[in-house]
Amino acid sequence: MQRLRDDVGSHPSVLRKRIESGKDRLKTEYRSLNARFEDADAMVQEMRKDVTQRGSIPSAQLLRKASDELAAVAQGSEALVAFINETRADWKLTWEEELQNILKEQSFVKDVEQMLGELLDDARHLDGVLDKLEQVVDLRVRERASDSYVPAAATKFIDVVSPDDAPDAKQGLLRQITCVDVDHERRLDALRAAEKLRQQELAAKVNEFDQELADFVGQRKLRKTGGTEELERKRMEKENEVLKEMMKSVEEAEQARRAKIAQRKAAKQARQGAS
Repeated sequence: MQRLRDDVGSHPSVLRKRIESGKDRLKTEYRSLNARFEDADAMVQEMRKDVTQRGSIPSAQLLRKASDELAAVAQGSEALVAFINETRADWKLTWEEELQNILKEQSFVKDVEQMLGELLDDARHLDGVLDKLEQVVDLRVRERASDSYVPAAATKFIDVVSPDDAPDAKQGLLRQITCVDVDHERRLDALRAAEKLRQQELAAKVNEFDQELADFVGQRKLRKTGGTEELERKRMEKENEVLKEMMKSVEEAEQARRAKIAQRKAAKQARQGAS
């Protein structure tokens, strides 16, 4: 028995092969014994009819043959019963081993099914993280592609004052330059007048801007807003805060996922230790 247990431990299929061989023996020998019994039964039934109905007497040879067949059937049946009793312990050991394997396989399938469900949850969670990252990237790309986007380093090159439309007098002078007859002296006078008027308008615009700037600084508005560079700096700070919050949520989600995986590993190790 110990040798048998050693064989099963090193080669689990040994007992299964013996069981299959024993099953084949039982089926073959039982069919043979059953066939001999049916033949002996038919022989006995015929002899009974000869005695009871026909009034004839069966021969001693025929009676002996029927007796020998029944004895062979009984002997073969007892041998099979002894074989079953002899191999029952081995078969039971195999059944126990196979039952353990079945339970392990069922547990394995259950664990894999659970891990697949958790893997799907992790995949969906990671897809959410990726979606947040894509939103951040899309935000940055759209911001840089916008016509109003100006890098912080380039804000000092922004024009502060936009030109106004030229007054009617200037338009009149320009029409005079293009529409008068080809009189060089008159064209030169018109050009001089137009240039003088342009210089006056430019001086007026500069004075107006200087006044507005003085009023703006005097009212301490510049200190509150910080100018164009301050606005750009605040915009960048706000975007960085949004990005930090999104990345923080991504990191927290990743930490939660890792903690969940660690808990699952610990639970699996505990189940394996218990089994």
